[in-house]
Order: sequence, then C-alpha cells, then structure tokens
Amino acid sequence: MGRSHIVFFVFFVSFSLFADNTVKEIGTTYLFKVIRIPQDYSSIQAGIEAAANGDTLLVEPGTYDGCINFMGKNIVVGSRFIITGDTSFISNTILKTSQLKQLITFENGEDSRAVLCGFTLLSFFCSLDGKGIYIKNASPTLSNLLIKTNKRSRSLKKTLVYGGSGGGMYFQNSNSKIFNISITQNWAQYGGGIYAENSKLELKKVYIYDNSVYGGGYSFTGAGGGICCRYSDLALTNCTITKNLSQGYIIYGGGIESYLSSIKLVNVTITENRFTNKSDTSDTMFGGAIYLDSHSKIEVVNSILWNNLPQEVYFGEFDDSSRIIISHSNLTGGKESIISNDTNKIFWLEGNISDNPLFADLVLGNYHLTEASPCKDVGV
Repeated sequence: MGRSHIVFFVFFVSFSLFADNTVKEIGTTYLFKVIRIPQDYSSIQAGIEAAANGDTLLVEPGTYDGCINFMGKNIVVGSRFIITGDTSFISNTILKTSQLKQLITFENGEDSRAVLCGFTLLSFFCSLDGKGIYIKNASPTLSNLLIKTNKRSRSLKKTLVYGGSGGGMYFQNSNSKIFNISITQNWAQYGGGIYAENSKLELKKVYIYDNSVYGGGYSFTGAGGGICCRYSDLALTNCTITKNLSQGYIIYGGGIESYLSSIKLVNVTITENRFTNKSDTSDTMFGGAIYLDSHSKIEVVNSILWNNLPQEVYFGEFDDSSRIIISHSNLTGGKESIISNDTNKIFWLEGNISDNPLFADLVLGNYHLTEASPCKDVGV
C-alpha cells in the first residue's frame, strides 16, 4: 500500500498541527480546529457531535468500539496517517462494532469535504445493507481504508434469507470518490464488496478480494461478488477484483454485475473470481468476470480479465441493448469468452490479446506483472 498513499499525504503536507489544537497552512492563516481522540473526547462519535464543519478529528492508534454517524457534518475523521503518511497507522487504528448496525454512516447530505481516512474497519456479521460503510444521499471522500467483516461463514445454505446489499460498502444517490481502499472478507446477497444504486462513483486503487455473494431471499439469486451496480455510473482506475466467491441457485457476475449502468475500466485486473459448485447449495453463475443486463455499457481499456469462471463476460439471455467496448486488454479465450446473443454488441477493438499475463505471485495475491508478461508496455 505504501506508494499508493503518497497522493493523499501530499494533500496534507502543507499543513502543520500546533499546540493550540489548530491546523494552519504554513505561512498563512487559520484553517480549522483539531479535535483529538481520545484526549479531548473518549469516543469518535462524541467528537463528531462536538465538531463543526471544517474541523478535523485526529484519532490516535487503538481500537474504538461503536457505530459512527457523520451527522451531516463536512469534517475530516482520520488516523495519524493523515499528518504523517505512515501506513502503519491504518492497521493500528481500528474502528469496529459488535452491534447489528452499520459501522460508518453518511446519510445527511455530506459532500466531498466529509473525509474518512486511515483506518481499519471491522463490521459485524449481519444481513444489513452496507455493514462496513453505509452511504445514502451523501457524497463523502473515502481513502486509505481496510474494510472487512469480523466473522464470515462460507457454508451458508440455500435457505439463506435476504442477505443485504453491499457487504463492505453501500452507495445510494451518491457521487463519492474512493481511493486506496482494500475491501475483503465481506458478504452480501448483492455486492459482496460494493453495492451502488443511482450513484456516480470514482474508484482509484481499490482492491476488492475474497468477498462473498450468496443467493438468498425468495428467488435464491445473488449478484456481484465484487461489485453490484444498478442504475449507476462507475469509473474504475488501477483497481483489482479477485478471488471473490459466489454461492446460490443463480448468481450474476462473479466480479461485476451491471444493470442499467455504465462502467469504465482502465488498468483494472479481474481474475480468479469463482462460483462454488456444491450440490446442495449451488446451480449456476453467469459471467465470472462481468455480467451485463438491460442497457448496460462497459468500456474496458488496458485491463486484464483472466481465469474467471465459468466465462469472462456474459450478456443477459434476453438482453439486446447492452454493449461492451474493449481495447488493449487481455482476456482468457479472447473474444470467444464473451457470451452474447448478439455479437454486434461486442466492440472488439485493436490491441486485445489472449495470453497468460504472468502475474508475479498468485499464491500471495501479487498481481503485478513480471518483466516477461505479454501485457507489459502494450497498452495505451
């Protein structure tokens, strides 16, 4: 994670923390007040209640138990990472909850000036939407986070009732920006990692791995092991979606499921997303990497879709309106790995290949390319 955090640190490096608990831009004027946790308030929520727009909550290393609501305030809540750039503060500053509630909530019109940065988030195993971060009618900035569920079972049966949406993060009516985030070991019925509805999201350097989506409810269906996207517009850059697991009667999209949405993938790796095939829990999945339906559009550039099962891309059986545009990318099986009832909806442009990408270390989850990779220096 080290180098990926530099951009955010540079944003803060021109500020200095003074003894009077104010932050000033070097050589100029007062900017905002700093509330220290736990020195000033024992809990983060108490600090938020005392804060005003523009303030910063600086949270010391430790474990903080309790749900957090930003209460409509455009404030910064961050670990000491925000003033040091030291990534060890992310793993050593832990926000968690043992309650059957969302851990972090934005639902009162917060905008991009509401920032959450530099934490490990441990949510509780439950069937709510957005167990880790729940965002509705708000557009905060989220960066440098590790989001996971405390406990998770991979042996759920078909009798699972509604399992919620957005195991790690839930967005509804949001224009959020998400940077340098790892989302792992979360689960849901729709969007094991992320669920987006009526939203426009920008994701950069987001790592979505080892999440689960389970078919449940009356239909026993599930969608989007990594991301479930409904009526939304997503832009992903330098992201990885890998080793997400799907289970249930019918699953749509091991990596990404798109319904009435527009998605652009630039320098994105989607690999090793799987459908577990136990006779008492599973039937079939469509689209190991991507599933498109109902006027969805996906543009794929400089990306790798590799070794996802049962196929890389699948169009809905009765979908005659979606399309995929792909260039300078690497797909297992090439164009034949895109299953559509209308090949005119597949825009297979120049620069595409179908060769083993030669990742650095699959066992350790290192998806950087080796020097011998056929993907090196062939993109645009």
